[in-house]
Amino acid sequence: MEPGFPDANSDVLKYIPDLERLYAIFTVPVIIHDQDHRIISLNRAMSVLLDIDAEAIRGRRCAEVLRLLNISSGMCPFLDAGASAPPDSIQTYIPKARASFLLTRYPVFDDHGNSAGGICIFNKLSGIGEVHSESAEKDQHLEYMLDAQTDFMCWKDGHGAWTYVNRTGRKFFRLEEKDYKGKTDFEIAAINVLFRVFFAKCAAVENEAWSSGRTASVKVTLELTSHKLSTFEVTKVPVFNRDGSRKGMITIARDISRRVTTEHELHSAISQLNVILDSISSAIALVIDRKIIWTNPAAERLFGYSGAELQGCTTDILHGSRDAYEDFSSHVYLELGRKGYSRGEIRLRKKNGEMVWCLYSTTFVNPEDPSQGIIVAVEDIQAQKDAWEREQKLQEKMQHAQKLESLGVLAGGIAHDFNNLLMGILGNTELCLMKLEPNSPLRKYIERVRSASKKAADLTAQMLAYSGRGHFIIEPVNLSTVVSEMSELLDSVISKKARVVFNLDHRLPAVRGDVSQMRQVVMNLLVNASEALEDMPGDIVVSTGVMDVDAEYLQKVYFDHEAGPGKYVWLEVSDSGTGMDAQTVSRIFEPFFTTKFSGRGLGLAAMLGIVRGHHGIIRVDSEPGKGTTVRVLFPLYDAMQQIILERDIGDFSPGVEDVGKGPDAVLENEPVSLDSKRVLIVDDDSKVLDVAKNLLKSQGCSVITASDGQEAIKLFSAEFAGIDVVLLDLTMPDIDGKEVLRQIRSMDQDACIILSSGYSEEESIGDIDKGTADGFVHKPYTLSELVRVLTSALVKRSR
Repeated sequence: MEPGFPDANSDVLKYIPDLERLYAIFTVPVIIHDQDHRIISLNRAMSVLLDIDAEAIRGRRCAEVLRLLNISSGMCPFLDAGASAPPDSIQTYIPKARASFLLTRYPVFDDHGNSAGGICIFNKLSGIGEVHSESAEKDQHLEYMLDAQTDFMCWKDGHGAWTYVNRTGRKFFRLEEKDYKGKTDFEIAAINVLFRVFFAKCAAVENEAWSSGRTASVKVTLELTSHKLSTFEVTKVPVFNRDGSRKGMITIARDISRRVTTEHELHSAISQLNVILDSISSAIALVIDRKIIWTNPAAERLFGYSGAELQGCTTDILHGSRDAYEDFSSHVYLELGRKGYSRGEIRLRKKNGEMVWCLYSTTFVNPEDPSQGIIVAVEDIQAQKDAWEREQKLQEKMQHAQKLESLGVLAGGIAHDFNNLLMGILGNTELCLMKLEPNSPLRKYIERVRSASKKAADLTAQMLAYSGRGHFIIEPVNLSTVVSEMSELLDSVISKKARVVFNLDHRLPAVRGDVSQMRQVVMNLLVNASEALEDMPGDIVVSTGVMDVDAEYLQKVYFDHEAGPGKYVWLEVSDSGTGMDAQTVSRIFEPFFTTKFSGRGLGLAAMLGIVRGHHGIIRVDSEPGKGTTVRVLFPLYDAMQQIILERDIGDFSPGVEDVGKGPDAVLENEPVSLDSKRVLIVDDDSKVLDVAKNLLKSQGCSVITASDGQEAIKLFSAEFAGIDVVLLDLTMPDIDGKEVLRQIRSMDQDACIILSSGYSEEESIGDIDKGTADGFVHKPYTLSELVRVLTSALVKRSR
């Protein structure tokens, strides 16, 4: 019996055996109460109407039901009548259901005629019509209740004569009372062939119900319309008198066509699932108590066993050893108990003994009942493992690149901080020199300090160039000079067993290019030559020169641009290493291709990009056992090549020979004084702040300082009308210089702002809009550089 329904031995229900059989299938709300009007049970429909759990209302008085339904007790006086009062009904509107109901109460008596309680039935009146409780009889009330059912229901007496059919049944068979009242199945079957088919299919189950004395069911499929079949579940409920004689037969027919369709679709889905499981690439198995019960074909393909060979075997058949099997099983079942699933990687054994890496995933078939077993999905990942191992080897080859990148970041950071220190040294030496007498004996010592500081500044510039954060500018470059300047630095990256020989042409004509990128070309060539020696003694020869390149020579070089015959300056690096064959030489400029055990394989690829950008060409000569020679050639600078370079690289920035000829030089010639100018200096380094303040004060400036961005914004906001120039450091914690610049511009579009940084102008300014700043001064700067930048900016602003 369903939850919420009373036991059949209830003091009330045992006196109403006919209703007891129908109680569970009623779709109308029903309440049963005892002689004290306390509720002892209600069906599911009543629980839904009340919107309350059956257990929560059991034991309460019927009057509480009225309150839950928002019905006045005056509307249902029969509910307060004595338990032995005759059946009574009343029509009332229930707001909660937004519908009218016929409320009917039937008294229940025991074998001695004493009151045992009552049954209250709520029949919805929609579509039935009004009923006058004064004239309602007990049979009418039952009819209303049965008419509200969506199932076909009928009652036949003990002799098989039809006495009642509910609304659904009359509509289904299209019967009037005169058509069925008092007639048998045989007599009604004469009306329509549909009846004959239906009764014929139900005859056997009815006989079964009478003979067994129990409810019997059968499924009946009828063709109600053309090409449309409907399936009904027909239930026969036999009813007997107290003396055992037949009282009547209840027939209930429920349309289960949708359920049948759903079941069919489910079976179809299961079939499709079986097809999927059979065709899926992952091996899947059902394991119960560590024994393989079922496997899909993929498991047979993966492990080489047939399904019959696997079924019934313990899973240790797939493990390399008994210990491995025990450890894995313990781990899996521990995780299943803790998390409900287990995933990971495991090496399993095929039938031929081969061990293969697999990715496994396990879960319970039914977490509520672990005895139903677990589903195990296994995927072969040996190919991925092999690829991963290859990737690991590639990662090892790239460790050198990562080290260089880390060194570059470190060099850039050190150079930036070192520039701030040099700023303090240079600035203070200049302040000392300004205060010393021309013939002071201390002047020569301070001059030496300043000279050393400038050399240190040049060193930091090289470190910035190495880190990729240097000042990139197209200018005349002497390749022999570049190699000479790098000679000391090269000692730290070239094998100690290598002997380096320099054959440099010091009368070499200049080429136009980026000196930092030229340094990178030299560095890459020498590092590759050193690694080609494989830590064995050998020679590396670095040479420079000038040559005429003809069409025949161009056929043996690498280039992907318009390169023609003419004069070229060349840089050549030769080594006495192992050399390469022709096939290897053809691939050396491919990214990540390398012949070395360790290394990145990026050096020559990066170098090729630099040479291409400078419209140069490369020639490589190598043979196994005879070493390698790489020659890089750059075209000499002339009018025609200038057009090509400017078209592809961009406008040339002025080189060393151009200083004093640009527009800034014109501005510097105009008389501008810093005397009485009010300057706001912003820098988080106290040494830089102090030196810049003293330098500007020496020029008659009035100086205010801010040690961070927040303070700078606050000071400018309060005094921007009296500030002539802002000297702003770009690298600061919290609020950096770019944000300070943006906020100052939002307060005053005409403010004169000079940016300052230990990094290059290009690296520091980055994505700042062109024209937002009025100038840039690179740290460490001298007084003359600072004055020049400030006066130039003030002249621009004044115009």
